[in-house]
Amino acid sequence: MKDDLQLALIISDYKDLQEKLSENLSRKHLHTSYKQSLSLRDENLNNIVYLFLIVGFRDGSTSLTMTRLRAIFEDVQNLKPKSVLILPYGIENELINFAKENARNLKIKIIYLGEAEINDALIEKILHSFFGYNGENETVIGENRFKLVEKIEEIKEKLIEAQPDIVIRKILIPENKPIKVQRKRRKQNKIRSFGILIIIILWIIATPFLSLFISSFLLKNGVNEINNKDLNGANIYFETSKVFANIAGVGFTFSNNGKQIASDILKYDEIGIQAYKTILLGQRIFNEVNGNNDYDLKTQANQFYLNIDSLYSETAFLSASSNSKDFLPDTNLTNISFYLQSLRKLAKDLPNILGINGQKNYLVIVQDPNKLRPTGGYITNLIVYSFNNGRLINKNAINVDDVDSQLRGFVTPPDALKNYAGLASWNLANSNWDPDFSQASAKAEWFFNKETNQNIDGVIGITTDINNINFDNIISLLDSKNVQVFMNKTDDETTLVELNWDGGILANSFGIIDANVGNAGNNQIKENAVLNIKTNTNSNNYSLEIDYTNLSKDLVYKDDVRIIEGNNIQEKYFQLNPGKNTKLSFSWSLPKNNNLNLRKQPGVDNFPIQVVINNTTRYNIFLQHDKNISFGN
Repeated sequence: MKDDLQLALIISDYKDLQEKLSENLSRKHLHTSYKQSLSLRDENLNNIVYLFLIVGFRDGSTSLTMTRLRAIFEDVQNLKPKSVLILPYGIENELINFAKENARNLKIKIIYLGEAEINDALIEKILHSFFGYNGENETVIGENRFKLVEKIEEIKEKLIEAQPDIVIRKILIPENKPIKVQRKRRKQNKIRSFGILIIIILWIIATPFLSLFISSFLLKNGVNEINNKDLNGANIYFETSKVFANIAGVGFTFSNNGKQIASDILKYDEIGIQAYKTILLGQRIFNEVNGNNDYDLKTQANQFYLNIDSLYSETAFLSASSNSKDFLPDTNLTNISFYLQSLRKLAKDLPNILGINGQKNYLVIVQDPNKLRPTGGYITNLIVYSFNNGRLINKNAINVDDVDSQLRGFVTPPDALKNYAGLASWNLANSNWDPDFSQASAKAEWFFNKETNQNIDGVIGITTDINNINFDNIISLLDSKNVQVFMNKTDDETTLVELNWDGGILANSFGIIDANVGNAGNNQIKENAVLNIKTNTNSNNYSLEIDYTNLSKDLVYKDDVRIIEGNNIQEKYFQLNPGKNTKLSFSWSLPKNNNLNLRKQPGVDNFPIQVVINNTTRYNIFLQHDKNISFGN
């Protein structure tokens, strides 16, 4: 042994040893987070013996494993001279054999410390065995790592006397935390393992419920995003909800109700994803029609039809369990299925509508709701849209007065227009006098053909800025009658009637039809109505009061009012001076019926009406679209 041999004695847990070996020794000094530190920066490292006391692990950690033991050898094998003292508790024979084999190959001294009491003789034997490179690997026993340290301190002077060439620089002692005996550690491990098992079991039980609530939340948010026109956001919600619904379905092996709810959510997710794809395809076709690039109209239109048909089939036969109600979005599948059934018919005929077999021309009549007329407003402008082979090829805007000036001859106007508006000859600008848009459209087509000698395939009435109409809002505009469509092709018109997009008058309808024939604008008129219904054995008695207020300061309001009551129409005319108020009253009887369709007049948004049934107010409504109400005894 060399004369200037030094001994660095390190007492540490394994994880701390890892840090010391990998970081500190590589920088040629030792550093520890404990209370004391040892620096060998100025020493000759070639002559240092490293004595590592690996004395087990802290409370709460696991026992020494093969992986950890292998890592120890990998860390210390490049340190020379090589001497290691391993003193863990409860090490298994397999690990002891592994340690001995590696120690022999690396010429590293391995000492195993068990649970026997430590005395001076044992300490001397440990030190002698440590510095005895030529001897066999020793197996010694002891019981407490801190007691071992104390013993080494006690015999330090004796050690120096016996080995005068060795200098013990410092002994690093970690914070003294008592180490429990192996029996307690095993008991703790059992308790810990049992606790982990309980947590795993509880997690397995909770996962299906948690997944179910998450999938329901995501599904409802997906529907909201569809309504808010955020298609990509909606699809992300649907796809993610589908993942959690599948997890819930697998987890509910113990609950048929839970499995059924997960299955219902999954069905809604599939419908949502399919709806997303269908809407995207519809937007693509819409853009292609208005674009300049070539596209396959038949293929895309057919796929659009197939998508809608698939959605119709899925919604028509979807029946959710009663237990699923709170987990599903508040949607009326019956109404959705009805819409899809009719839409697929239009989708199937889309190539013909867009001129696949020859040019199609559609007349758009722009109506001014501030001068309210039966189908939405006085006609101010015309636009002719021409389509050929699936593409918009021409858009021609025409002033209605210019067209009417081309009319030759005399056309007798309706009496109200003649008597109250002073119209001598009927024309296109006033052609929409019939509240049924299909009838008014036929009259508008007739005038347009006579005045321009151009044939029309359909008429579209709008009471909004045409530049604000797009694929995303067209459905809501059709439902509110701010857009109405009439098609000459019988099959297409039948479908529009089914959807109530034709501006027609449904059976069993009640509606107020105002026709402004004066100078005051309707934005200066405040109007509301109260409908009283009294039900009898064989009939219903109806009475209606409409309150009008003219807010204008200088213009007289003139109104020809018609009340639709089933197949009958009552009509009254009145004039209202500036700043004045008036009431109109109507009454009628109809055969017994417990349903009534409140018809919204095109061009009038949020019309306020109160419905009183048998002296009890049942509805306070601001009409945004037609609304069916139910009543009875």
